[in-house]
Amino acid sequence: MKVCVVIFWMLSALGAVSQEVSVMTYNLRLDAASDGADNWHHRKAEFAAYILEKNPDFLGVQEALLHQTLYLDTLLKDYDYIGVGRDDGLLAGEFMALFYRKPWILLRDTTIWLSDTPGIPSKAQDAGCFRTCTAGLFTNGRDTIKILNTHFDHIGQNARLLSVGVIQKQVQNLWPGFATLLMGDFNVTPTNPVYSMITQNLKDVWKLHNQHEEGTFNSFKRDGEFKDRIDYIFINDQLISLTCNIDRPLTKQGRQLSDHFPVISKLKFRDE
Repeated sequence: MKVCVVIFWMLSALGAVSQEVSVMTYNLRLDAASDGADNWHHRKAEFAAYILEKNPDFLGVQEALLHQTLYLDTLLKDYDYIGVGRDDGLLAGEFMALFYRKPWILLRDTTIWLSDTPGIPSKAQDAGCFRTCTAGLFTNGRDTIKILNTHFDHIGQNARLLSVGVIQKQVQNLWPGFATLLMGDFNVTPTNPVYSMITQNLKDVWKLHNQHEEGTFNSFKRDGEFKDRIDYIFINDQLISLTCNIDRPLTKQGRQLSDHFPVISKLKFRDE
């Protein structure tokens, strides 16, 4: 009994100093030999250093192959992660890895396939490949938050519409009643019906602070205007957004750190 009391007191104390939560969604671009000078091998050390510099409480990455996920796990020493390979539910294919930093503690987690059979590795009918959502329930001893990290299909519009329905069920039914955050690469701009469906129940954090559009996809181009905003952070009413920005980090050689820009937000819980 005394041990339980001490643990609860420690968790409460940790939560008391963690009144804000910072999150980042960042498509890191899979390790593709065709990327040449922009290949993961040339970017990985600076990518990890950038994450350590920004030090988010939660980091959702997309397109991470197993060796990319393990590389980040090795360097991000204050973080743990959840997520599985989308192709077999184990190690094969891309991970929608969700990294979390102390004092946050994982309570529950699951992986959902964005298909008619969300409980097993599968894909929607017109999808280009398997797509997943990694979900976790976390506490710092004071606050509890449900976070979902996903990557919608790049080809099938029907697959993306189906994905919204699958995720909406998870937002409503999976560990209900908690503050909820959905983030990732949705492969649609705000003019797409997919975006309208999501924002019926969740708020686009960027729009809470900015009326103009700013792109998050750069295709490794270093110059020009980036117009396509396809990476988002959405929240429910139990969270308040304090800030949101789209960062544009470069490597020391002046190249893009990924073919996407990260979206970063600082939040707080509404009851604080």
